[in-house]
Amino acid sequence: MRSAVNSYRRCRRALLLVVPLAACSVFPDARRPPSVIESMDVEYAFAPGAPRAIEVPASNAEITVLELAVEPAPHGERFERGHRYLLLPLDCKEAKVRCRVQRWAGEQPADLTAPYAELFPGARRISVIDEPR
Repeated sequence: MRSAVNSYRRCRRALLLVVPLAACSVFPDARRPPSVIESMDVEYAFAPGAPRAIEVPASNAEITVLELAVEPAPHGERFERGHRYLLLPLDCKEAKVRCRVQRWAGEQPADLTAPYAELFPGARRISVIDEPR
């Protein structure tokens, strides 16, 4: 009887040690790179006869697209060599994009300051939206 009680106590102690360790494993890695979340309003203007395709960010190891809204609504999209293009109606003269992204720092924290024009090539205007933190 005494050995059964001792065995129960040992199992209980082992279980009490294992449960907190398992619970800690769900926390994110403390070595995750810093990131910044940004929202932008972007405007495009199209010359007569110009293609109606705009390049917008695509999620990858450095950036996560959290939200993307386009006016007018695109009728399609294509991906080419890691770039994402939205195909807009041929009769549109301008387009507006609202985008929210999370950018992850690379090896240097300065990587978070990449110009917005790199995210939206050909944009007429890019405005960063201040959001409450």
